This record gives sequence, structure tokens and C-alpha cells, in this order.
Amino acid sequence: MNPSFELPPDPPPHLSHVNLEKHLQSKIRIVTLGDSVTYSQADFEKCWPVVLERRLKELLKEDSISVANAGIGGTTSGQALARWDRDVVPYKPTVLILACILNDGYLRDGVKCAGFGNKFTKHTRREATACWTELVQRAKKIKAKTVLWTTNPWLTYWVNEASDDWVYAQDRSYDRIRRRYMKFAANNKLPLVDTYREFMKQHDVASLMDDWLHHSAKGAELIAGCIANQVAGMIGKK
Repeated sequence: MNPSFELPPDPPPHLSHVNLEKHLQSKIRIVTLGDSVTYSQADFEKCWPVVLERRLKELLKEDSISVANAGIGGTTSGQALARWDRDVVPYKPTVLILACILNDGYLRDGVKCAGFGNKFTKHTRREATACWTELVQRAKKIKAKTVLWTTNPWLTYWVNEASDDWVYAQDRSYDRIRRRYMKFAANNKLPLVDTYREFMKQHDVASLMDDWLHHSAKGAELIAGCIANQVAGMIGKK
């Protein structure tokens, strides 16, 4: 089996902070499913899902809101499917916030040339789209609304000793998967939060990043604010 579709043995680290009984009693239950940019920060209180919960309580003037962070570093959309029954279903989300595109578009280790194809990524783009479709369908079956987001940007030029060919290839792979994700959202009439665009609008993007691929605590605040506005708008229309 392609390892990009296998169930990771360990559960999401930040789910250990969630009181499942209290979570299930909440009126609004959110699960954030994804990779290291969903995991966000080692400091639990600085993770964007935690900040999101606080923002939503303020915006909606509602205390019965719980956000469960099901982020695991390295997760592809195929692994998100494999994790579904373990890391999503028990938390009975009313809203699912989903993004695994950074790992769907990450080039396999050792690729150092620009002449790459689908075989060099963990998923083909077609496989990734099929996974996104299945994840959205599963969310519908448990009556959860899906929100997609475009993650933080990637600053490949920060990678030490990276060849120009690798920078070009990785940039192109990420840009293609992001654009495909945005088209997928539009075609399926799904809400999409373009956090990538919001990052790139900032004057000092570097202050929002811990390294070339992961946001800082300040970046987590930006992500939480963007997603909170979308989710609050959705819930407020009920």
C-alpha cells in the first residue's frame, strides 16, 4: 500500500487536551483535520485552533463551542481518510476544517530537478482530488459542514543549500495543488478561506513564519482570525 494512505499509529498530539465528554456537550463542535500547519504550534495555547475557539466565542457571544485539533505532521489527504474513524468521528463535528495540501504537493525526498511529474509527489493530483471528494462526502454523512483553507505560504528560498531547480520544482508543485484545491472548492460550492493570500498581503511575511513551511505564533493568530470570520458567518446564517 502507498504509505500516503496508511493510518499513522499515534493519534494527534493536541487531542490529548480535549475533554471528549465536555466537547460532545458543546453546541458547536469543530474538528480541524490536517497536517503540521493544523497542528500549528508545540505550545497548545498558541495553536490556531485554540485561538479560533476563543475568537468564535467572542464573535458569536456563545460559550458552548469546542475545537478539537486533529493535526498530525506529514498528513496527506489519503492519511486523513485513514484517520477518519479514529480522529474525527468520535468528536461528532458540526464543522470540519480541512487542509492537507502541503503534504499532497510536497516533493519526495531526493528530488532535485525541475523536470518532475506526479510520480514525485506523495499523491498524484488526481488521487488528492479523489481524497478531498471522499472527505467532504464523509463529512456530509455525519452532518458536518466543511470549510477548506489554503494554509500558510511556503518560502522555499529559505531552505539552506537548496538548489534553484528544487526551489522551482517545489514552488510549482505547491502552486498547482493550491490552485486545484481552490477550483475544487468552487466547483463543489464549498467555503474556502484563502489564508495564503492573507499572509502574502502582509508587509513582513517573515514574522509570520517559524521556518520555510510552518507559521509562527503570530501567523497562527492570523489564520485563526481569517477562519473565525468564515465560520461565524456560516453559523450566523442559521
